[in-house]
Amino acid sequence: MSRKTDRDPAAELSRMPISQRYLRFVERPLPERERKKLGLWKGATWGDALVFQQYNSALQGRSEAAREIREAIEGKSDEGIFSSADRQVEIRVVWDDEKQGQEENNINNSISK
Repeated sequence: MSRKTDRDPAAELSRMPISQRYLRFVERPLPERERKKLGLWKGATWGDALVFQQYNSALQGRSEAAREIREAIEGKSDEGIFSSADRQVEIRVVWDDEKQGQEENNINNSISK
């Protein structure tokens, strides 16, 4: 099991009081005046308005908004592994589950045949 799945989100939020407040606020209903101004549907939340505005910014050509959307959906892009031409890079994979590693090895062997 990975470390990420072992975490307790409620416990993490108790250690992050500002993030906890953001989380609560973003789910609150958007006031009618702001909802109508943005042209959002009934029941829209502050989070909906935030996402709507972020998309509008991206559509207006603001690359930082487009990057934020992409990273929220896909995660940060890999920066890759770079080394000088004189150096060799070795990558070692350690499997949590021995069976999974064996299955991957079988797949790689069948591909190389």
